[in-house]
Amino acid sequence: MEKKQILVTDDERGVRDSFHMVLKDTYNVLTADCARECLRIVKCSHPQLVVLDVRLPDMDGLEVLKEIRQINGSLPVIMITGVGTHKTAIEALKLGAVDFI
Repeated sequence: MEKKQILVTDDERGVRDSFHMVLKDTYNVLTADCARECLRIVKCSHPQLVVLDVRLPDMDGLEVLKEIRQINGSLPVIMITGVGTHKTAIEALKLGAVDFI
């Protein structure tokens, strides 16, 4: 059986590596360090889940979430951040994120 794909997008290598280490036995883990790469992978590789940082170097994570929704409206996206606010969490959920960590 083919492993499902999870895309982890975070500008911090340690975060990407940690997700990869924990998930690699069960999932095919794709990683991106910026919004541009995230959107390219979403379009080309069709992951089954995206884990997306709120703060990216080239675009706000909420804007990336909006673009992902335009590409694939049913793709589950979990937003992550180390510096989030309640306002950001509410906005992410309104935009279609399935969770905010």
